[in-house]
Amino acid sequence: MSESKKRYTGGCLCGALRYEAHGVPIAAGYCYCADCRKASGSGFIPFMGFSAKSVRFMGQAKQFVSKAANGGEAVRNSCPVCSSLVFGGVVGESDSFTIYVGSLDDPSLFEPKMAIFNRSRPNGCLCRRVSKCLKRCPEDKARPEEGAMSKSNPEISVTISRDGPYIVTGGVPLATQTIIADGEGGSEAWAEGDPYPAPQRYALCRCGRSGKKPFCDGTPIKIGFDGSETASRATYLDQARMFDGPSLALSDNERLCAFGRFCDSHGKVWNQVERNGDPRRRQQFLRQVANCPAGRLVAWDKAKGTAIEPALPISIGLVEDPVQVCSGPLWLRGGIVVISSDGFRYEVRNRVTVCRCGASQNRPFCDSTHAAIGFKAD
Repeated sequence: MSESKKRYTGGCLCGALRYEAHGVPIAAGYCYCADCRKASGSGFIPFMGFSAKSVRFMGQAKQFVSKAANGGEAVRNSCPVCSSLVFGGVVGESDSFTIYVGSLDDPSLFEPKMAIFNRSRPNGCLCRRVSKCLKRCPEDKARPEEGAMSKSNPEISVTISRDGPYIVTGGVPLATQTIIADGEGGSEAWAEGDPYPAPQRYALCRCGRSGKKPFCDGTPIKIGFDGSETASRATYLDQARMFDGPSLALSDNERLCAFGRFCDSHGKVWNQVERNGDPRRRQQFLRQVANCPAGRLVAWDKAKGTAIEPALPISIGLVEDPVQVCSGPLWLRGGIVVISSDGFRYEVRNRVTVCRCGASQNRPFCDSTHAAIGFKAD
């Protein structure tokens, strides 16, 4: 039988909820993200993706909707009788659907091509079938922390001094990065300003009250600044939510929001992810996600299992936000190592924003408080 005529059938344990799909899956593999682990009660979910026109469902489904504060939704469908998890998506609305492979009548039809979010894979997931897949699939590429999201130079770092400034080593370039808005105030692009002097080692203000910003002038000692680090030390993927689309997926760790608002234009990226099959919309979606300075949002190529990250030079940006009339966080770019005051090394990522107003509740990372308090660096 040709691939285009291949037929897949399946359903729940009791048979009340069924489906039939035809053709070549959009994607097929294993997902180790936290949402899939919890939804399945296992270490992963084996999945297959089909376009809406290639699959039909029979029977009633019970939906579980995971809704983030930003409005994005992840919908999982199970049988209301036996509670088997069967598929993801909204019938009549979604452009594509995710079939959970455990529901296939003939599981031998499943041919995994990828293993995504491997860094979140529990140590106990060592069954023979998974191990074979990981040898065949692009495992290394599926680990963003070892690829575009995490390359670092060991001689370059930002160390958080206890209740004091950020100590930057490695002569990291430093310049203002200003958010450029469209005619309606929506964030559209970045504009880099003139560089600051950047010696081999320098100290950047963390308390927000230095008289020599962006550099520290000793104010933390004078005011008794409490710079306790409060952020989770879990990896990005272990904290992120997943939003699925035809060829691209979106991960979102809302705790890292730096209020750049690039995500809000053109109908919000969480709504766009399901419509990224159109080339124009795909390009717009990727541009908006890449402009997120905090790396709260990451786009994923489902076919390759890789993060789609912008190429950023190793540098530090001093974010300015004219629309909000405030100064934003320090934007660490290009995979700079961040070292805690107790020596812990935070996960290295391509895009990170750390607080410089002194008021974040997610220190050392920015949590958008600068906008709420109208922080100004001048």
